[in-house]
Amino acid sequence: MEATASGPERLALVRRVRGRSWVSYELDQGGTPLQIRMTPAEDAGGHIVWSLEVSSLGAFGIVVKATSLTRGGALASVARSWSRQADDLALPSIDWVGVTHLLSDLRAV
Repeated sequence: MEATASGPERLALVRRVRGRSWVSYELDQGGTPLQIRMTPAEDAGGHIVWSLEVSSLGAFGIVVKATSLTRGGALASVARSWSRQADDLALPSIDWVGVTHLLSDLRAV
């Protein structure tokens, strides 16, 4: 299943892989690959939280991580962190609004 968003650097779902307790989305934004891995975990209080790890081959192995009570909250945290560190770490520019919309369309957030 391929989902896309419109714009100058279109976002496209390349592949979705499901494991026993995780799901990974491989996206492409105008030639820039982006991998998002979502994993549920239990916090110290016994509540389920979502951990997201986001990386891009264009980012030389850098992984940005965040945890939140919801997948959407964790994605928003990753987006803020990625954007704050983009210049210092030479991270590729990502359309996080587009990523959020695409993952929402896929019912991932």
